Amino acid sequence: MGDMGVIFDSYGNTSNYFTIGFVIGYGASAGTGFSITTDNAKINDFSGYSDGVLFQLPGKFLKNVSTEVYANLTPGATNEYFGDKYSGGGFNLGVGKVYGVYHSYTFLFIAPPPEIWCRPGRR
Repeated sequence: MGDMGVIFDSYGNTSNYFTIGFVIGYGASAGTGFSITTDNAKINDFSGYSDGVLFQLPGKFLKNVSTEVYANLTPGATNEYFGDKYSGGGFNLGVGKVYGVYHSYTFLFIAPPPEIWCRPGRR
């Protein structure tokens, strides 16, 4: 699995992210989505491991809509802590079908400013 996008937190911070991981389940899908997490989540909380569940909504009119629930996973010395930094859920719109659980790792990065990739006035 792979995911890429932008994260905004309630403190006004923003960052780009790239997530890579694996899914155990059935199907394949591609699309775009929107999700909301707990209020106290900060940008840096998203860097690291997370686990979640993905599933397609049933019905003729909802065949392109899937939903997910997820939370961070913090490895500890004796226990793993699930959802101690954030948890959330979201909806995705796309093609395909997917039912499964996933484990992933998220990297945060700052996108290059437009002056680097756009370079207005140069031809």
